[in-house]
Amino acid sequence: MLELQTSIFDLLIMRLEGGQIDGFRLLPLIRATNHLKNFPILIVSSQTNPETKEEALQLGASDYLPKPINWPELEGHIRNLIEHDWSVS
Repeated sequence: MLELQTSIFDLLIMRLEGGQIDGFRLLPLIRATNHLKNFPILIVSSQTNPETKEEALQLGASDYLPKPINWPELEGHIRNLIEHDWSVS
């Protein structure tokens, strides 16, 4: 979490599962950080059910992409998220 507070980047791509803290717990923590409230977050997950996607979006994900990754689709999601004006969201 410290890297998110001190680094400069355009987009956060994260997965829901794995790591020291799961994505469902991490998303609200990120959104509670003042300068990351409107920051673009793309979730990439092996969970493909609509309920999981909806929960991730409600918790603050900007977009959701199921695995396996379709690379051209991922590129499109990244481009759309970076080009969007998040300061007005």
